[in-house]
Amino acid sequence: MNKSDFDQFGPVWRAACEVYNVTPTDAALGLTFRVLEKYELHDIKVAIADYLATGHYPPKPADIVSRLNSVDGRLSADEAWSKAIIFFDSGRSVVMNDDIAQSVAEAEGIYLDGDKVGARMAFRAAYDRNVMESRKLGKPVTWWPSLNDQGDEPEKRAVLELGVVEGLLTAQSVAKLLPSPQLVEPSKLLAIAHQSNTMTEEEIQDNLKQLREWVMKFIAIGLIGFFILSYIVEPWVIGTMCRELIKC
Repeated sequence: MNKSDFDQFGPVWRAACEVYNVTPTDAALGLTFRVLEKYELHDIKVAIADYLATGHYPPKPADIVSRLNSVDGRLSADEAWSKAIIFFDSGRSVVMNDDIAQSVAEAEGIYLDGDKVGARMAFRAAYDRNVMESRKLGKPVTWWPSLNDQGDEPEKRAVLELGVVEGLLTAQSVAKLLPSPQLVEPSKLLAIAHQSNTMTEEEIQDNLKQLREWVMKFIAIGLIGFFILSYIVEPWVIGTMCRELIKC
């Protein structure tokens, strides 16, 4: 929010408090605004409405901050460690964000020295600190794939598609990174996604559908180019190309 949002925020906060027969002072309202001003007004209204549906006491700024942080897309320290350990393990491909990457850098030396317990503790401390700083600055979480150049293509493809299934990556960005239109079997992705318990089956299916639609667009563009090419190149060249494609 900015200062101009105070006129909209004030009535909303006062009304929320009045539900519990409490009238905040102007000073309390000003302090509450200062605590919440790093968040968007729309998100604050949603968090307040959510609190009113379940809260039994007048809302405090900390109650709203807690709700806002729970939906900002960041993982808990333990969930983030599960991704960090994949990176530590021979630099395998994994979907990361800035908070995790910065924390990995602080704990990597300890892990490489063989102290996995110490590395986990160092990572958790660094991650909690980095997340707190990012939230303080109002910095949104941004996910990106960290792909191992030495890894095999099926592994990279599985990581990218799982990122879409989990809602961390967009289908558009992943479709551009996939080396070929051959995708990992949906049943395997569903099994992995169900283990995380972070999305409903409907959300998983919708994300997979969106990803495949984008891949099919790339295939369609390729077919159009192939037919155009058939009018330009000699027939025997087309035949050779077809045979090579079949071999692939």
